[in-house]
Order: sequence, then structure tokens, then C-alpha cells
Amino acid sequence: MTKAILYSLLVISIGAAGYRRAGFGFTKGENHIEGVSQEAGDVINNDPFLTVREVNGESYSEVNGEEAAQIDLSEVPENLLPIIQAMLHGHQEKTLKLNAKKVPDIAELEEAIKWTEGSETKLTAALRDEAWAIAEDLLSSDEASSEEDAKEEGAE
Repeated sequence: MTKAILYSLLVISIGAAGYRRAGFGFTKGENHIEGVSQEAGDVINNDPFLTVREVNGESYSEVNGEEAAQIDLSEVPENLLPIIQAMLHGHQEKTLKLNAKKVPDIAELEEAIKWTEGSETKLTAALRDEAWAIAEDLLSSDEASSEEDAKEEGAE
């Protein structure tokens, strides 16, 4: 019988207090959790309301050999967070489809949104447009930051 490896994680939650995933409860903001299995860690990492920052005290990106893409969502209105997260996730996964007006399609976006329990909302064009304006700003500032980092690395 093999012994499961357990991890300690630093997880940032944008969900409301009491948000639960993989058997763990989270409060909004930083959460230090111990005794996390690989399977539970994968579930937590794939949740759009949670971001794993550290694994056993090391940066998550370093542990996984990835470049960390950190977009600060702390200033985003809470009612738009699930919509913007779906947009950002779709952009990252290259699955975000824009319609003829160069905005996300409402029907496809609705399928991608993961509402927190009790916060389900009918997605309207006005909500989508408000969220898209913020998401575009976040994406353009993140891309500008990435280009600047690449220039600095090339100069070394």
C-alpha cells in the first residue's frame, strides 16, 4: 500500500466566505490549507474562484515549471467576478469566441460561467459589456507586463 503525498497550499479565493471545494472550506482572500492530496490540489487549481499561489512554501509556477500569470481581480465588482473569470479563462485556454461585434457570445459565455451558490444571475448584454470592458483592460495590462518582462530577460 503506497502512502499518499500530502501538500500544504496557499490558495487565494475570490469566492464568498464558506466557499467549498475538494473538501476544504475557503474564506475570501488568502487561505493556508494542509494535508491536500494531489487529486484535491488539481480540483482546487482548476476552480475559477481559487488560485494556488504556493505549494509546500514554493511558488506554484516554480513547482510546475510554469510562468506565473497573475492578474489582480481585487478591484473587480463582486457581481462581475464570475463573468470576468470565465472570460479570462476562455482567453487563456483560447476557447473564448467573439461575435461579429468583437465581444463574447452571451450563450457560450453563460455556459462557461461558474456562479457561486446563491449568486446566479441572468447574463444580459449590459452585464457582458461591462465585464468585457474590464476583462479587456486586465488582459491588455497583463500582456504589456509580459512583454516588458520578456524585454528585460532579453537584455540580460
